[in-house]
Amino acid sequence: MQRESYIPLLVGAAVAIVLHVLVVPLSARALLSAPSFGFDLSILGIEAPRQADAGDAIPVTVSVHNRGPRGTGAAASGQVYLSADDRLSADDVLLAALDFDEPLAAGDRRAFDVAAPLPRRAGGAMHLIATVSDTFSSTRAVDESDDDAFAVPIAVQPLMLPDLAATNLIVPRTVRFDEPMSFSYTVDNRGR
Repeated sequence: MQRESYIPLLVGAAVAIVLHVLVVPLSARALLSAPSFGFDLSILGIEAPRQADAGDAIPVTVSVHNRGPRGTGAAASGQVYLSADDRLSADDVLLAALDFDEPLAAGDRRAFDVAAPLPRRAGGAMHLIATVSDTFSSTRAVDESDDDAFAVPIAVQPLMLPDLAATNLIVPRTVRFDEPMSFSYTVDNRGR
């Protein structure tokens, strides 16, 4: 009669438990202390027209510097917004995204050129806000103590919307069924 031994099974389980207790906390500590991506983006400035017409696509150049020790990767992102003030908020309009398809090496600077289409309903004293992010987060929180956002003023001229009115309408006094009729009128544009 052969006896089954549970000793190798118990030894294997004990080794697995010891490894789990020792290795997992060490790797978790290493992850917590390591920098998330190794790059740190900052915006140096924005070049854009100081005034533009609503509905136009304006050229915007955003200068970005990678202050971190490593190049950017897929986690880098940047955007250009139109805002009624100089602070990023939920009601601001996304105009364009910065293309980080080509990595930005550690210490390098790059000028990102984008065409930013202004909304047709925009008008008045506005701001262009450029932001950069080092994370995959879709939330763009602007830390005023950091340089991950930059705003410049822009005066947006509202569209001249048409307001057509027919005036001086002249029609015949009588009209006969199945016969051509002629009339005349003047159209005035009273829009702004």
